[in-house]
Formats: sequence, structure tokens, C-alpha cells
Amino acid sequence: MPAHHSNRILILVVSFGVTIGACAAKDSDDGMANRGSGAGADGSSPAPDGGRAPPATSYDAGGCDLVVVSTEPDQANVLIVLDRSGSMRGEGYNRWGPAKRAVREVTAALEDRLRFGLTVFPALGSRSICGEGAACPAGEVRVHPALGTSAAIDADLEGMGVAGATPTARTLRRSHRYLAELEGRSYVLLITDGAPNCNYPESGCGECTARPGDVPCSECPLQCLDDAGAVEAVRNLAADGIKTWVFGYELAAQFGAVMNRLAAVGDTGLSEYIPVSDDATLRAALSAVAGSVIPCEYELDHPIGDVSFVRVTIDDETVPHESAASDDNAWRVEGDSTVALLGGACATLRDGEPHEVRVQVECEPVLY
Repeated sequence: MPAHHSNRILILVVSFGVTIGACAAKDSDDGMANRGSGAGADGSSPAPDGGRAPPATSYDAGGCDLVVVSTEPDQANVLIVLDRSGSMRGEGYNRWGPAKRAVREVTAALEDRLRFGLTVFPALGSRSICGEGAACPAGEVRVHPALGTSAAIDADLEGMGVAGATPTARTLRRSHRYLAELEGRSYVLLITDGAPNCNYPESGCGECTARPGDVPCSECPLQCLDDAGAVEAVRNLAADGIKTWVFGYELAAQFGAVMNRLAAVGDTGLSEYIPVSDDATLRAALSAVAGSVIPCEYELDHPIGDVSFVRVTIDDETVPHESAASDDNAWRVEGDSTVALLGGACATLRDGEPHEVRVQVECEPVLY
């Protein structure tokens, strides 16, 4: 390579996004022009009709022109569906405060990578007394899924108390209608401490969910178990590609089988609900599940070309191409413009900690 073609690269960093710098030498007599980028000799990207489109960004690094294109990963919509029924807080115990803390901490840690939203159920205004509809309005989306919603979720939960029964099926049906209108992949994280009720059974009360001191089911059929309705709601979500994880917060033993049925049809690969007992266990479980849906594929708006010139890093540590990797910590190109992080590299992105991913096309080969 002639001396005036120095090996310099421009690195633009998009937090948890991807940046590609496609290098093209000013002269083509050294065989390096247009390598790995499909760019024109002047650094511009070819237009679809064969003409020349202006580069997204250009930079003269002492004789190495760069065309820079970038993209973000396809962040998922994650709707937290949180039980605020009366049983979440009572004399001598408090599940509500720890649940709010866990939700706040997990959303704060991952809000730049996942579009978190919030639904609480029953809806505000519910009463703890029995009466048709009084304790059972379906929860509604209070914070719409988006990046950076942790503060909004925290503010919404601040000062909110508990009341009412557990309209799980009604809330999941409403959540389904909402999520079906959103673009992209969607997931539901259901956090509850009780079995679903709030459904008038047509064939009598098969099982009563009332606690000691509650109005008995003989006088208040809204307290009858609505297992069939809740299972159907989760199954219908899964049929539309919306997976549901079920977290049981100090769930009474007699209702474990019902919650396992919900978990089994949630299409997450789990056959049982995830048991939690305090803010620490809920935070860890939420973090693990939320992290597992962080994407490891990055769709780029510019073809990569020759992978020999491509360097991929996570937190400034180079990830080898699969052809040069000694283990499963690697990356590969899928199609012509998708970078997929594999094995250990993907696991790193999903560990619940912030990370920085870079993809750059250099002026000289990095893979031999």
C-alpha cells in the first residue's frame, strides 16, 4: 500500500448499537479500494439504480476515505404485568414494596436495550369489597413500551397502593390486544402472588381463592378460581408469538399447579412458574429473563462484503470471526448485512450489564 494510504480507521460508537466504517482508498492501484464495503472509489455508497448515493458520513483519515453507516439492534417490547391486588400487602408482610423496587432496578439497568412498558392489575380505583366489577377491572397499560422508560415506570408506581382481586385473564386479554398493534417482538413478564379470579363461573365454583377473612365464595363468586380463562389468555398470546414468563411471588402452595399450567403454555421453554420470595430474588429472576430477550443479531443498512476486513468488538475486546474462533465466542454474517453474535459473545450481551458493541470495516485485513 502506498505510504500516503495510512491505515487509519474512524470509530463511531452508538451505545449498544452498531457502527460500520467502510474504508475505501483514494486510489485503486494498490488493490484496496472498495474492499469490504461496496463503496465507490470516492467513498460514496452505490445507489440501487447503479448511480452514486451520498455517504451517510465521510471522513478523510490521511488518505483513507470512510463511509459510515449505522443501525440499532431490534429492541424488544417487554410489558411488565404487575399484580397489585390486596394480597400483595397485608398485616405483617409486604410484597408490594419489594416488587416495585425490583421492577425499578431491572428497568433502569436495561432500559437502553429493551422497550419496557408497565401494566398493573386490577386497575386503579378497585375496592377490596365484593361486588360485581368492584374489585376486578382489568389492568391497562400505564407506561407504553419504549426505550428509557425506567423513570416513568418508577414515577407511576411511586405512591401506588394495593387493592382489589386478581383479574389475571382479563388483564392478559387486554394486554394482548395492545401488544398485537405494536411493531417488533413482544414479551410479557407476569408477576403475581395469587391465583386468577374475577370470573363468574357458569358451572359453580370449582375452587375458591378467598383468604381467611375474605367474603366466602358462596357469597362472592368473583373469588372463584379462573384457571381456564387465564390459561387460554396465555395460550392465545403465545399463538401470536408473544411469550409469557410467570413469576410467582410467595405463591400459596395450593395454587402452584395452576401457575405451572400458565407457565407451560407461555412458549418460553419452561414448564413451571418462576418462584420468587423478595426483591432480591425477583430482581435476579427478572434480570435473567429480560436479559435473555436482548437481541444478538444486528441488521445493518449496508452490506458487509469481505469479512476479512471486519472487526467486531464488545467493550473494546475483539470477538473473532467464527472461522478463526477457538470456541463458541464468535460472530458471523447472516445474509449479506446481518452480524450475529454467537455463544459466549451473545451471553455477554445478555448478562444484565451495560455493554458497547462495535462493528468496523478496516483498511487492511484483520482476518487471514
